Amino acid sequence: GQQTYMTRNSKPVRTSSNKPKVYFAIDLGTSCSGVAWCIESGGILVPMYPQFYPGAPIRYYKTLTQLSINMHTNESAIGWLAKEMAENDIDNRVSLFKNFKMDLRNNPNCESTSIGGSLVKKTDEVIVMYLRHLMEFVKEEWEKINFIGKDEFAVEISYCLTIPAIWEDHEKQRMMDIAEAVGLVDQGSISSKFNFQLALEPEAAATYVFYTMEQEGTPVQDGETFLIIDCGGGTVDLTSHQLSNGKLRELIPGDGGACGSMKVDQNFMSWLGSVLGFGWEQEVQDPSTFIELSSNWESFKCATVTLEGDKVFRVPRGLWNVFEKRTTDRLKRGIVKINSEELKQIFLPVFEEIAELVQKQINLYDQTFDYIFLVGGFAESIPLTNFLKQRFGDVPAVMFHRPANPGQSIIAGAILYAADESIISSRRIRRTYGVGCYKPFDSSIHDDTKRAKLPKKKRTLL
Repeated sequence: GQQTYMTRNSKPVRTSSNKPKVYFAIDLGTSCSGVAWCIESGGILVPMYPQFYPGAPIRYYKTLTQLSINMHTNESAIGWLAKEMAENDIDNRVSLFKNFKMDLRNNPNCESTSIGGSLVKKTDEVIVMYLRHLMEFVKEEWEKINFIGKDEFAVEISYCLTIPAIWEDHEKQRMMDIAEAVGLVDQGSISSKFNFQLALEPEAAATYVFYTMEQEGTPVQDGETFLIIDCGGGTVDLTSHQLSNGKLRELIPGDGGACGSMKVDQNFMSWLGSVLGFGWEQEVQDPSTFIELSSNWESFKCATVTLEGDKVFRVPRGLWNVFEKRTTDRLKRGIVKINSEELKQIFLPVFEEIAELVQKQINLYDQTFDYIFLVGGFAESIPLTNFLKQRFGDVPAVMFHRPANPGQSIIAGAILYAADESIISSRRIRRTYGVGCYKPFDSSIHDDTKRAKLPKKKRTLL
């Protein structure tokens, strides 16, 4: 059923408008993305999600963060339709972009390269194209259910876009520019800027956890503390909070790293390289083979519930000749076995990197958290959950908890945060700044070893 939440009485008034308020959130993830919306009515929020994303094989609250472009017709698609468009491409005309959000951080030129390298575009352009498609879909959904009627100006819409907590200010500004290009914010309108905000993903998750625990009848008590471990596709973000007078205050500066599930994908490709040898990619004749390889691995990764025992991986037909040429007997009827040791080499280094981040936060706090919450799409991985629970869940007085739908916590929390951003009452600063100056040298009071001769233009200030 639908979840219903009651907003805080201290929710700030955004504007003096008496229009019904609609809150709309976008969780732009590295692997999957989702949207949610709700209308506030009498302080009650009922988050709503799309029934089905186009092309999705099952009902799921997110779609794939993938964009495909036909280089001949300029036709484009996102999500499952992008994947289908690329897989059905027999003329090598379609370029598929994946994991492009992290190019804002990892690529010095902020460029994204399609799988197989057939097309390179500015990452900002790729994200704008993706979000525009997503917004077109949302508008179609709203029309189907007559969500806001014919006149969208009859309501006041507040937009919220999630971002990783580890992003720097210039990366946040790029997302603001992208939001403007998509139409989520009007640069020339003060009221439009007032109704748009960026939400840190772990803070959105913390908001979700706070409201959900309250709804389930086991609320976080005033003074209790908890650590949020937000494991996504590209990043893992950690924030710690204490409930104080009905609000969440950050306890210590958050931390994080680029050790999401995409790092596991990279380890898989490294393993494949160790099996096939250097330069195996050049022997692949059909670029669509890389798309199928990525899809097969994603299915394998999500289906892996334990790292013990041998597992079978379905190899794309376009790689059969490469396997047969470069290995002796690893490939049998299109299947290759990955043994337990190899699985651990692929998964465990990432798990350990996440555990180091968690331990670092625990050491910095130097006290015992009352709760540790594991959220995010990567948190749906059973091996990761078991690994972290075994490592940190046996500490006395600590409750290690993973919500039923950990991947939904970000988008659901973003809606609640958009409606009441004052739920986060305070944050810890990540950086400090200072100023300095030189004083005129006075031999009667100053040490001669401290004397410095400065250029005329820098005689007084550093």
